[in-house]
Amino acid sequence: MTQKSDPALTFCPLERRHVPQMAEIERACFSDPWSEQSLADEVDNPLADYYLCEENGLLLGYIGTRKLPDQWEIVNVAVRPEARRRHVASRLMERLLSEAGAGGVSQIFLEVRESNLPARLLYEAFGFAYIGRRKRYYSDPEEDALLMARTINHVETDPCH
Repeated sequence: MTQKSDPALTFCPLERRHVPQMAEIERACFSDPWSEQSLADEVDNPLADYYLCEENGLLLGYIGTRKLPDQWEIVNVAVRPEARRRHVASRLMERLLSEAGAGGVSQIFLEVRESNLPARLLYEAFGFAYIGRRKRYYSDPEEDALLMARTINHVETDPCH
């Protein structure tokens, strides 16, 4: 799934300067947002990697992962409410999947609120499939988490050709 390019959008890795805007987006998007300190801790977490989308210095959205050598877990996807419908989440997902494919990752996992239909549709569009459920995983309001996974297909190359 490839989105049209928007030249105003830039992509960058997580830096400390992004943390206050990330916390603002968290509060706007989630009933149980990560604290600014938790987000700041991600900057130095060797297992965490974030892909961010900005426009003229304004953070529009981000996707965060936990990376093991061959498996990644998406821990957070958030887009500023006023930036939705601009394909920010799709562009971030494309970037993450491209990195995963180049990095030898075999599977990517995530969990999503059962009621979060826009997120579920995004993940389905990118080839994620339902693999399970965690009862009462979320609070405020209490809700099940749906577990999803996607296998990454690597193109095998023949070194002789």
